[in-house]
Amino acid sequence: MLGDSPRLRGGLERARWVLLPLLIAGAAVFFGTFVHRFYPIQKWLFWRYAGYWFLCAFWSAGCVSIGHLTITRVIRRELPILEQLVTSFAIGLFEFFLAMSVAGALQLYHPVLFFALPLLFLAAGFVPLRRYLSRAIRHLRHARQKAPPLPLWTWVIVAYGLIGAAMIYFLILTPDNIQFDSRWKHLALAEDYAVHGGTRRFPEGYTVATYPHIATFIYTWAFLLPRGLLFDKVELAAHMEYVGFLWTLAAIPATLRLMLPARLRPRYLYLSFATRFLFPGVFLYDSSVSGGADHIAAVFALPTFTLLLRACRDLSPRYMALLLMPMAGGGLTKYTGAIIMVPFPALAVGIRAVMLAYRGYRGEIPAAIRRNWYLGPLAALGFGLLYTAPHWLKNLIYYTDPLYPTLYKHIALTPWTPDGPDIYEWGYKNHQFWRPERNLSGVVRTVQAFFDFSFIPNDYRTYHGRVPMFGSLFTLLLACLPFLRGTRRVWALVGYSFMGVFTWYWTHHQDRYLQAIVPLFAATTAAIIALLWRSFDASAPRFVRLAGVGIRVALSGLIGLQIIWSGDTYFIPTHAMIRSPQKAVLDLLAKGHQRKYDERFNVYPTWQALGRALPKGARVLLHDNHVHLGINAESVADWNGWTYGISYGRLHSSREVHDLMVSLGVTHIAWEKEVSKGWDTVAGDFMFFDFTLKHTRNRSAHGRMLLAALGPPPADAPFPTGTAWLGCNDDYKSGYYELHDLTVPVFGPKRLAFPKPRVALAAKDKAAAEALIEAASFVVIDPRCEKTTPPSVRASFTLAAKRKEAHGKRPTRELYVRTSGAPAPLPEDLGAPGDEPDDTAGKDDDDDSRDGASPADKDDDTPGADDDDDLR
Repeated sequence: MLGDSPRLRGGLERARWVLLPLLIAGAAVFFGTFVHRFYPIQKWLFWRYAGYWFLCAFWSAGCVSIGHLTITRVIRRELPILEQLVTSFAIGLFEFFLAMSVAGALQLYHPVLFFALPLLFLAAGFVPLRRYLSRAIRHLRHARQKAPPLPLWTWVIVAYGLIGAAMIYFLILTPDNIQFDSRWKHLALAEDYAVHGGTRRFPEGYTVATYPHIATFIYTWAFLLPRGLLFDKVELAAHMEYVGFLWTLAAIPATLRLMLPARLRPRYLYLSFATRFLFPGVFLYDSSVSGGADHIAAVFALPTFTLLLRACRDLSPRYMALLLMPMAGGGLTKYTGAIIMVPFPALAVGIRAVMLAYRGYRGEIPAAIRRNWYLGPLAALGFGLLYTAPHWLKNLIYYTDPLYPTLYKHIALTPWTPDGPDIYEWGYKNHQFWRPERNLSGVVRTVQAFFDFSFIPNDYRTYHGRVPMFGSLFTLLLACLPFLRGTRRVWALVGYSFMGVFTWYWTHHQDRYLQAIVPLFAATTAAIIALLWRSFDASAPRFVRLAGVGIRVALSGLIGLQIIWSGDTYFIPTHAMIRSPQKAVLDLLAKGHQRKYDERFNVYPTWQALGRALPKGARVLLHDNHVHLGINAESVADWNGWTYGISYGRLHSSREVHDLMVSLGVTHIAWEKEVSKGWDTVAGDFMFFDFTLKHTRNRSAHGRMLLAALGPPPADAPFPTGTAWLGCNDDYKSGYYELHDLTVPVFGPKRLAFPKPRVALAAKDKAAAEALIEAASFVVIDPRCEKTTPPSVRASFTLAAKRKEAHGKRPTRELYVRTSGAPAPLPEDLGAPGDEPDDTAGKDDDDDSRDGASPADKDDDTPGADDDDDLR
């Protein structure tokens, strides 16, 4: 029959295979057209996130490609597959930083560089990397064919690790997840560099730019994204950090393979990546992946250790050249990275050099490597100087100090003011560093920290209180290590971890800084767990088998207890800027269905609005302000503790303030309305606010921020500086001062050395107070004792700021600047000079600058805690 014709059957078969994809494609078109009416497809956030992943894959491939080429050319061999790839990324990431540094110095930051640099890196090593990956894939396929099926329990561990990685990824879906520090350091500086077209000198001596910042240079690439919104640039940077975090996960099994003898390695080595999530602090602000630098530093931690193990065999100069790359990478990410990641490898190389020298003297090593005892360290020193040159050489050229401002006692810095030493020693190091006492008890406490750091929160009280959330399995399982075999290299990793914790606690012990070496903790924990689990031997005597079962049961219980205890850590609302990033992500995703499409991308609205108000090429001075990501303009900072070229209280007139602004290249000034953060002296506050109120123009408001353009130069006329202080006599006594009398620093031993008033004011002498006000150009009022503002102040003065106190427990003071009329002469018979300062002045101020003060004892200066919603 016709239906049984082979030709017909063949035609129908071909038609079936043609119609099926057409039907599926038609269904997709229908469904897409249908849902498009409710939520336009082009508005889906999916396309943006897919784009970020594509660009991150492009960037990551470029790093791996150039890193692989470097490894094979330098040491002339390949490492085991996973170790090769992980180390290639770390080396390539450091070379990416070097390339961005050179491009920045040459002012080559341009959208063309965004594509050209990763493409150049990818092309440079593409052929050898392709060949290597082809061999590696064939090897893995062969190994997989021989491997037995995976037991069901292994999928539980895989699921645990993947869920942990997904939970962290969920947080980065919104730019609001970016941490406080990144909004004025890492990402804000990257934005500045991108706007400028390269790196630049910060004439105010802004230490955020003079400290090491590999993360900034990496994130700068994201800010070169052509035609991207701020939302896109921040999200791309966040995805780059997350990709780096994924590489640290891969580094754990790579390290474990090298640490354990072949006979003791677990069969399912790759499962060890999940141990990273046994340290739940990574789910908390500000230790999570949130645009910071600590997880960038962590990329270099385990590659440094694995290369150190290989380099220490014979201290080959070639291996030293390679080792110094991740070492420099960790050290140049931030100073805390240098402090906790560099000392141990440096010490290990030194010890190994002494051992080789001794063995060479005794003729116990081959002649070919006898000179390595000094050639290796010399190579390390030379390459170390070379690799870190983008940091120290830039500072030397720009500021005359390779570690600006650290060497101020030995080098004449530019810029530097007479107030610089006090600000650096007391306002920066003493006030901001969390560290123990500088004596024997401090050393003992630091040693103890290695055993109790995971049980005592070293973080701001407003985050997760006094509840330890870091993760304690590393500390607890160390007690088992002396009873295990095959642990020589594990002990080396413990030594690395111990020295990292020691230097961390001794210098600045906030939990987030330890994230740089948590991969060391995770690898150590994974190694101990693997050795304990492998202690069960089915062929051993019955007692040993029972003990092995007991070990596995107890170990499972301990791990389960850690997981269950920290199971709700992820949901603790600790974010300093938005409290709950999970809710922020949900709100972002919901706005698409609410048809608020454009509102989704209006991130950091105050700063974007302020940036739109600035003309192209503007440089804005940000007064008493940290957060400014989104301003899209060059900026100048004047916050004491981070700038050392501005000291308003040392100036004598508005003309000098104007000349200072011009010398800094400032075209506009932005400040928070009626707010002084209290880090500058009272005289400094008055000089600044007098200038902004009288000598700026085109003032506009953006949220609580005021923006004004620099006005014409003020006349070089006499500048009256009389100041009436109406207070409660607990620091400055009430009376009449000249402005330069009010330069008592906020920090340090001089902060209680208040001068006596030139004319003392008796309590409740209203007539004398009015006379002082009439003769003054500036007025300070303490609302505790002056319940109402005097009429003369309301008539002739403008409230410039309410001065908060950065240190101690002094009350908020109101600062007024004369904006109407001229000051009257000071009556000669008004009063007598003030008495000597009372020894009890400032008695209510706790001396929180003492060494060893714990975070819980200090005033709560949580980053972002006092930032208003409209300043985010």
